[in-house]
Amino acid sequence: MNVEQIGKKLSAYMYSRMEQSERSYSYEKYWEINHHYFLDRAQGYVQVKESLEAQDLAATIGSKKRTEERNLLTSSIFYMPVPKAHKNDISWGVTVDVSRYGVGIYTRDALEEGSSVTVHSEDLWSNGRTARIKWCKEVRKNLYRSGLFLE
Repeated sequence: MNVEQIGKKLSAYMYSRMEQSERSYSYEKYWEINHHYFLDRAQGYVQVKESLEAQDLAATIGSKKRTEERNLLTSSIFYMPVPKAHKNDISWGVTVDVSRYGVGIYTRDALEEGSSVTVHSEDLWSNGRTARIKWCKEVRKNLYRSGLFLE
């Protein structure tokens, strides 16, 4: 998927999350007004994804603490705090690995351990899932690796 496709996917997702009463114009107009914002977010996603794919992620899979098998999966994920502070309080990340009860992700922002988020990924689930942040570690400046427990 290229930057424009990812930007349009994020834009369509955000438009679909708007209340019907908030939709004062069509999706096409919404894209026209906000496309720079969504393309910028998509470009950041592509840069992080390419950087992560260049690293050897296999070392994160074999931890003895884990009780469930992890499957490597690089996919876009959108998340928002529970409860949301703002209507557009949504961020994105990249999945690293997934199991039945958890997902490992990379984000640009640190996630607060113990807090809850709603996560969305078309590649993983048909509906959003609630998850609790189990841990978050800074990998390098403005890049964090977090473990989420799916509730």
